[in-house]
Amino acid sequence: MNTKNFEELCMQYGLRGKNGIGTLGEKGIHAVLKNYYQPDETLHEIHIGPYVADAVTGDGMILEIQTQAFSSMKKKLDAFLNSYEVTIIYPVASVRWVSHFDPESGVLSGRRKDRRHADEWQIFQELMSIREYLRRPNLHFLIALLQTEEYRMKGDRRNARYDRLPTALLKEVGIFSLRDYAHFLPNSLPTPFTTTDLSRCAGVSKADAQKALYTLNWAGAVERTGKRGNSYLYIKNPTVPG
Repeated sequence: MNTKNFEELCMQYGLRGKNGIGTLGEKGIHAVLKNYYQPDETLHEIHIGPYVADAVTGDGMILEIQTQAFSSMKKKLDAFLNSYEVTIIYPVASVRWVSHFDPESGVLSGRRKDRRHADEWQIFQELMSIREYLRRPNLHFLIALLQTEEYRMKGDRRNARYDRLPTALLKEVGIFSLRDYAHFLPNSLPTPFTTTDLSRCAGVSKADAQKALYTLNWAGAVERTGKRGNSYLYIKNPTVPG
């Protein structure tokens, strides 16, 4: 993780827009991540069959920066996964600053820090929608936790977002093989364990723990072994290296 290089790319993108706000057709987070993970612009926007990949690596892996619902990628995944390794790069605005932007004057006002905090567990909401692909060995995920500046249009009653610019790369969490899901399964979990156990041991909400275990079961990282009352019981997949 090269945080200095990432910050330089953030500044470069900002300078291409009016008063530091990205006004190009491609939104800020998508543009910066694409250039960070693949600096060679000749390997951007590559036609593969009927679809266009965001970028490819030198050894032919497809990189897809997905800032919206993973469910919209199913046709692309059907086309790509038969022949290629695919890594979906998923940005999460972990620390977010919000300002209002006047498009006529270019003036920014009301900058504040959003109290909400997002983390890598957010990806499970998206993984649930592509659960049938999770056991494909050539499908990988890279979660990029970011600090962002979010700009909302001043005077817009809907408070519509104009753009989001990343300002720092805080952390990366990669899921490149089945064993990488262990990141979400603390060593302190009992055997067997429930959603409530995962929520407590990982320090996440019960809703996040439920989404995670639903997904991890589909991926093969955990196994259901029965029920205790109304709660499913799980164990870590014993065949996955620790």
